[in-house]
Order: sequence, then structure tokens, then C-alpha cells
Amino acid sequence: MNSNKFKQELKKLENRSRNKYLYFCWKNKIDNSQTKFSQMTKENFMERYHFSEYMMDMYSTIWEDADEYNVIYGLLMELRSKRDLYKIYNVVKDKALKGDDKAVKTFLLLKKEINKKDIDINSNVPQKDIEVKNEIDDNLDLSEE
Repeated sequence: MNSNKFKQELKKLENRSRNKYLYFCWKNKIDNSQTKFSQMTKENFMERYHFSEYMMDMYSTIWEDADEYNVIYGLLMELRSKRDLYKIYNVVKDKALKGDDKAVKTFLLLKKEINKKDIDINSNVPQKDIEVKNEIDDNLDLSEE
């Protein structure tokens, strides 16, 4: 799975329902070049996009349980977990190269796990470069931070 599948599904959502797109980005802290959803409080979000408390409750209690939401959310979690796996891999690799026995074992297990999964090559790019690449590609920042 690569980030393109997630981005395609998110774009489809935006085309179908701008409000669902906005809610999804805010709820999951997906920034773009115009908006830092990750830094928005619920109140800021509601005021800026004219969401009522009722609308927020509907999206939270009903739409978050819908297949539409869960498909896109699943793609996002898969993408983030693969990026996290690479971050962990790099930390463990550094420790293993310094001779840490536990790190060597963990490194070998991680390497085996990575090799059996289809991981997007762009996931290995440092976070700062991912943010720059996302701005260039489609202005999305998929990190959780």
C-alpha cells in the first residue's frame, strides 16, 4: 500500500462531501498548506467551518462508524504504521550497529517483517522531507504530530 491510495480516497471524499473531508482531516490531524488541522481545537474548527455541536455529534457518533470513514481511516493507519515501522527500524539499526545484542535480534525481526510487507519506498524518507514532499505532491501532511 502506498500513500497514493490514501490520497486518492481522501480526494474522493473531498469531492463527495467537503464537510466530511474537513472533519476527517481535523479529527485525524492531517495538515495541508492552507490549514494546520493538527493545531486546531474543536472550538476553532467549529467556528472556522461553521460546524454546529449537532453536526460534530453526528459525524462522531454515526459517520465514524460508517464504512466510508473506516476505509479511509484504515488506509491512514496503515500508512502511519508503516512509517513508524521504518522509524523504529532506523533507531534499532543504529543500536545494533553499536553492538547491542538485543537490538541485533530486534533488527533482524524488523528486517524480516519489512521484507514480507509491501511498504511504500517513500515511507523511509525522514519526516521533515515527507512534509516537504507532501506540500509539493498535494499539500497533505499525514504525520500524527
